Amino acid sequence: ERGACAGGDEALAADEDVLTRKHRLLRRVYQTSGKRVLESAEFGSFLEEHAHWLKPYGLFCVLRDLYGNSDSSQWGDLGRLSHAQIDSLASAGGSKYQACCYWYWLQFHLHLQLLDASEYAGNKGIALMGDLPIGINRHAVDVWVRPDLFDLHKMAGAPPDVFTQRGQNWKLPVYDWDRMARDGYSWWRARLKHMGRYFSALRVDHILGFFRLWELPSHAVTGLAGHYSPSSPILASQLDALGLWDRQRLSTRYIRAHLLQRR
Repeated sequence: ERGACAGGDEALAADEDVLTRKHRLLRRVYQTSGKRVLESAEFGSFLEEHAHWLKPYGLFCVLRDLYGNSDSSQWGDLGRLSHAQIDSLASAGGSKYQACCYWYWLQFHLHLQLLDASEYAGNKGIALMGDLPIGINRHAVDVWVRPDLFDLHKMAGAPPDVFTQRGQNWKLPVYDWDRMARDGYSWWRARLKHMGRYFSALRVDHILGFFRLWELPSHAVTGLAGHYSPSSPILASQLDALGLWDRQRLSTRYIRAHLLQRR
């Protein structure tokens, strides 16, 4: 989205510079107070409760910075670790534990600050709404840890419409819903439960993706070469049963060949 706005490249560069400066300052704070926080009972409870995502996240950040990119396929053997290996490296006594601790410390403070803001707003009669995108980056920690939950040979996007006649290619991996269903969608349940700690309601960006998603082949550049998945038809009788009287508008294709051929 940043690249789509005016001066997108410059804005992204500015964001990265700000983030670099913030981490430089945060690491100075960590050097002076990190040990005290890490030894506290409150932090110990936080780490124990959130270890299932915090340890993989911390190790992912360490390896990302070590190799200079977030593409785990460029990390050699460390790009393909089992859950047991991740836990061993990221736990006390592991070779990456000390480096991971900075990221644990940072997430601990973010958790406390967001929780404090949420409780303060609640006491004032204000409900906070969180924003949850339907997709995640193909080089995110979730894909590294659980690649079995994603189809990395396809990408998600949006079909052509009045605003973008070439469609959109988000370059995000699509979910393997059949695989997710085997354990009751535990990945999604954990994600929603965690956000529920801080927010009274959630806005799911592109919530339609729970029902169907515009899928593109991995080599696609624009959003033109996609199709909906699942692509089950909706019968006229089903629309009638739901009382949707404007069936003509809902079923007539708006984007037709003459629009797709325009440059």
